[in-house]
Amino acid sequence: MQAYWTRDDVSWYRLHLADKNYSVKATEDPFGDVNILEIKSEWSGGKSVSQTLGPGELYDRVAQAFLAAKKGAA
Repeated sequence: MQAYWTRDDVSWYRLHLADKNYSVKATEDPFGDVNILEIKSEWSGGKSVSQTLGPGELYDRVAQAFLAAKKGAA
């Protein structure tokens, strides 16, 4: 899984899950541990719009899918 934007030690990744797109902001240490800082749901209806997800079932589901994809890409 490739980051679409990286700066210093923070990277943004795109994830497609259940017909929706998400952006995941994460850090990764040299040992491969990943820390998710923020998840945004994104949609486009002529304009690109995003909404930051708060704690809850959807956040947990997206985080688990991201970590599984990240681990599978390693």
